[in-house]
Amino acid sequence: MTAKRVGILLLILLLVAVVVVSFFYWPGWKASLPFMKTPPPAMTSVVPLTTATPTESPAKPSPDAAVHIQLVWWTPEWLSPLAANNGGQMLADSIARFEKAYPNITVKPVLKSAYGSTGILNYLQASQKVAPGALPDMVSLDFRGVGEAVKGGLLQPLLPKMLPPENGYYPFARSAWKIGGAHYVLPYTADVEHIAYLAGKVSSPPRDWSDLLNEKWRYLLPAGGYQGEANAAFLIQYIGGGGNWDDSKMVVAQPLQRALDFYSHALGKGTFPPAVLSFATPDDAWQPFLLGGGDIVEIRATRFLRQRTTMPDLRFAPVPTANGTVLTIASGWGLSMVATVPKRQEASMAFMHWLASDAEMSRWSFAAQRLPTRPAALESWPQRDDYVAFLSQLLQLATLEPVTPTQRALARSFQQALNNVLAGKETPASATDAVLKQWQQ
Repeated sequence: MTAKRVGILLLILLLVAVVVVSFFYWPGWKASLPFMKTPPPAMTSVVPLTTATPTESPAKPSPDAAVHIQLVWWTPEWLSPLAANNGGQMLADSIARFEKAYPNITVKPVLKSAYGSTGILNYLQASQKVAPGALPDMVSLDFRGVGEAVKGGLLQPLLPKMLPPENGYYPFARSAWKIGGAHYVLPYTADVEHIAYLAGKVSSPPRDWSDLLNEKWRYLLPAGGYQGEANAAFLIQYIGGGGNWDDSKMVVAQPLQRALDFYSHALGKGTFPPAVLSFATPDDAWQPFLLGGGDIVEIRATRFLRQRTTMPDLRFAPVPTANGTVLTIASGWGLSMVATVPKRQEASMAFMHWLASDAEMSRWSFAAQRLPTRPAALESWPQRDDYVAFLSQLLQLATLEPVTPTQRALARSFQQALNNVLAGKETPASATDAVLKQWQQ
């Protein structure tokens, strides 16, 4: 064989090798994981995108999937890589691993306030009007702000084919992420309320109203309302008596009147110190509790997680209800999508799915000392003790706080009724009648 023929044969073999390598290693060829060039690190509890139950096969990325995408994510500091705790470092590590697994995507967190004039929701509304090009791809939102954002056309429905299964979430979280039949928020982190006390002062905490009112307990809780809405402390008593805030049923008279009557009696007996009328959140009651102003305090789980390492005598129990039924109210935050371009939507969903996997959610929630929205994530916490078992029970039984505009308006009516009763302007019966008239019109 001549040197010329050998050269031609080698050239042909080289061209064949290039074609084969390009077929297998062209970025974006894998249909089930958009933009993914290499598989993610081995994590046994991570739910891959293909475990969802899509109504159709995942869309195959177009050839321009190799183009680099920088996702802009508006989020408060506590839910960001810049958080000044272990959760911040854990989230930074998670994002780094995501970007390694998806080499064509980077994530740029932009810090915004959680609430108020400089809060995420306000910034979305303002940017939509004056600078729509400055809108982010994703946002972190309080569940209570999702309905308003959807009503204003600020959010896009999450892609059904890239959603994790609903049954992987706690019941309250499942009720948070749908509006009008579409998914607009992927539930990510939650909080619930219970009571706390010091072992040296309380040997057996009250379980029901009888226990609470017949003993000389001093019970600290927020009764002043938050942003004009009834606190979870009051809503727990309303729900415990058989009430609800389902938009189709609205006010249930007897549970409302009984809850108002309970508060009136507790304030009159001194069980609720007068100061509770000025407390807007459980955090307002915490410092008075530390100063000895109460025997029992209503507390959020996230605070208890932070405090228990420095207060070994701090104990926990369910909120006392009319008949001792164990229940609570859950609040939370989730991840929502703003992007309208399909490829940016796919990239956003890939990142949200990554963060919301059991393994990533478990790592972050444990490090940040916040509650996950998935049972499997809580079960994977490295520290399993009586309190974590208690949290597991509460999260399974929790009712989602009022989140829709109608539900929040009802909560404002409840707070107005409570204010009037505690100020002596109305009786529990007349205040209940006033709420019923308002909502029957």
